[in-house]
Amino acid sequence: MADLIRQHIVAVIKELRPHLRRAFVMAHVQGKSRAEITAALGISERSLDRCMTKALKGCRVGLASRGVDPTDIA
Repeated sequence: MADLIRQHIVAVIKELRPHLRRAFVMAHVQGKSRAEITAALGISERSLDRCMTKALKGCRVGLASRGVDPTDIA
């Protein structure tokens, strides 16, 4: 079950628009700080907030479309 959920998560992340995916991966996979992400991407913290909001929403919608309830992941 965990492997299937992991596959869904990877697929959903790959479907994000490139700039959203970069921000999401840097924050949630690589564990980079907000300062590191904004410096690397050359964006403001406000822009990063918008990117992360859109990325998280895209992940929630993508997982839901695959029948994965995010509360089942924890």
